[in-house]
Amino acid sequence: MPHIKSIRLVNVHFNNATQFYDDFRMKFEGKNATYDLENGGGKSLLLLMILQTVLPKSFLRKEKPVSLIFQGGRERTSHVAVEWILEEGSQYKYLVTGFSARKRK
Repeated sequence: MPHIKSIRLVNVHFNNATQFYDDFRMKFEGKNATYDLENGGGKSLLLLMILQTVLPKSFLRKEKPVSLIFQGGRERTSHVAVEWILEEGSQYKYLVTGFSARKRK
């Protein structure tokens, strides 16, 4: 099974643009990790953005679609990239999946 090597979020705003992941990086190197934040700190948003790289337009809760990242603030393009370590014996060692989004004009 593939494992996450690293995650990067750039310019992702949430909570009506009052909080954001400006240039967030998290390295796992295929190991387990815990991300501990207060309520409203962005844990669910982080998971939602990672999910978009493998299942676009998916959501964790129907009332919280990914489009909520565009509420408030100025126009922006948000990005997320996930680097994966593939299984031994695969043709390639790594895979990168990504997602970029911008509010429609």
